[in-house]
Amino acid sequence: MPSPLNGANVWAVNLQRKIWPAAARSIGRLALVAAVACAPAARLPGAQPVEPPAIPPREAPAASGLARRPNPPLADRTDSGTALIPFPNHKKMGAVYHTVAIRSFTLTGPLAGLRSTPTNLVGYAVARIPMNAASNGALGPVIVAGQWQIPWASVIDAVTLARWSRAEGGPLKLDEFPAIALTIRNAVDTRLLSRDESSSSYMCTIVADITINGLTTERVIQRAIVAFTRGAAADQTLKGEQLSLRAKLQVRLSDFFSSLPGVAALPNIEVDADLLLSTVSPDGQQGQSDPAPAPQDSPPASGGSDAPAPGSEPAEEPPSEPK
Repeated sequence: MPSPLNGANVWAVNLQRKIWPAAARSIGRLALVAAVACAPAARLPGAQPVEPPAIPPREAPAASGLARRPNPPLADRTDSGTALIPFPNHKKMGAVYHTVAIRSFTLTGPLAGLRSTPTNLVGYAVARIPMNAASNGALGPVIVAGQWQIPWASVIDAVTLARWSRAEGGPLKLDEFPAIALTIRNAVDTRLLSRDESSSSYMCTIVADITINGLTTERVIQRAIVAFTRGAAADQTLKGEQLSLRAKLQVRLSDFFSSLPGVAALPNIEVDADLLLSTVSPDGQQGQSDPAPAPQDSPPASGGSDAPAPGSEPAEEPPSEPK
């Protein structure tokens, strides 16, 4: 057989020396990279185990009630304690009707120590005869503002109240918030129920804020009945033009407390009120002069206007001096 060409063996040897070592080095590098990738981090010198990204904790569930609202200003009581002193801007929004008689006021709920028929409820409403129906049949608001207050001592018996108070380790801050307050912001969905020469009655939905222990939540009171009475339909033993207000609402204690001493589960309290109001305050009914408006001012109620109720012109306040 013919021998290889001269120099062929030398070429093959040189080829092996140049190509195979380079290929081996490349394969070695790949093997090293694969080994590093597959090796546990704890085995690599100086390496730290990689922590998985932290999962943010879930937010606590929201309270059962509506969103919190800013605490409204609270009106002062008169010296006699039988009425609230209306805010000056409320008197400009309509006629002020003070609560002069409580026909019915009950609290119902599975709560030990609850007084079913509390007393010492005081307050007022700013009301007016609604405007004539618009083309779509809607009426203007019948109530545009107001506030009622009742002390905790009238709602809960003395033993329970002491157990709930902060002085005894409970959450109730009686020194700062001794009363429960309901503040009317507006009335919507007004509907005429009846009208004659001596009375007119309306059904509406009242939008109000309930303030308990320094916290305020909104409450929508549906199917409230507001009636203006005059002449023979009015209570002849009372002075002034009269208004009756009937309303039912539910107060969720879980909106204001996470727990109460001695209470396993926070219940809902049903409130049923039938109130008689007059443009003459309880002090005025007794022949005393009505008190001056409170010096502080509250934000105007939503949707209110300056038109007073017919036949009930409120006293105009002097213009405030510029600050």
